[in-house]
Amino acid sequence: FEAGACELYLSRGTVLSRWRVVDESAPLFMKHFYEEIQKGAGKPQALRNAQLGFLRDREDDLAVPQHWAVFKYVGIPW
Repeated sequence: FEAGACELYLSRGTVLSRWRVVDESAPLFMKHFYEEIQKGAGKPQALRNAQLGFLRDREDDLAVPQHWAVFKYVGIPW
């Protein structure tokens, strides 16, 4: 906890996981998240877009919330 609190204090924000992340889905999800940032979305909006994309576009087991709802943005939204 102390390292996480220090990291959050020193940064403008961070993406946290609410529970244990599944190894198969996390890299795919983060790829979508960073693609949204490259398109110009702010971090909270990029996270939301990536979550909605997983929910809407995936037709496999990764569409269930266990794989995309795990992530939460904490910090300054811009």
